[in-house]
Amino acid sequence: MNSSVRFNCANIFDQALALKSKLRLKLTYKLTAMLFYKGVTLEIVQTPDATECWKEVFVNAPPNCVAQLLRLAKRLADSGKLRSPDQFNNEDDGFWAIKANCGLRAYGWYHSSRRGVFVISHFILKKKQKLSPSDTERMRQNRRQYDPDY
Repeated sequence: MNSSVRFNCANIFDQALALKSKLRLKLTYKLTAMLFYKGVTLEIVQTPDATECWKEVFVNAPPNCVAQLLRLAKRLADSGKLRSPDQFNNEDDGFWAIKANCGLRAYGWYHSSRRGVFVISHFILKKKQKLSPSDTERMRQNRRQYDPDY
């Protein structure tokens, strides 16, 4: 996919906020999320950004790595917990990481007003242990777009 033509929800959201401030309008903005997995305890949904990331991760990550992350997400949705911090770690500001051993991560948060919903912000195949500031900002931006009550 050509990156210059790529649809970017963040830019649209920023433009809408700029327009809101110029016109002094009350703007309600809510993204819809796609169901990732519905378990016994939790429903895991993913933002549009996560959907785009998933396509890239699915192509670039080793198949056993993708399978491990899917098993962890299923276990989280079915039981409501994972072994912490090996598999599920609180990163910062209410953000969590579902962690496969190979470096594949699913970053997300618990929805503020929908009980039993975990929202995946984006996926990344990490090369280092520390969470990068760009990933933290990306999660904050996705949370502002999807979960305005947070």
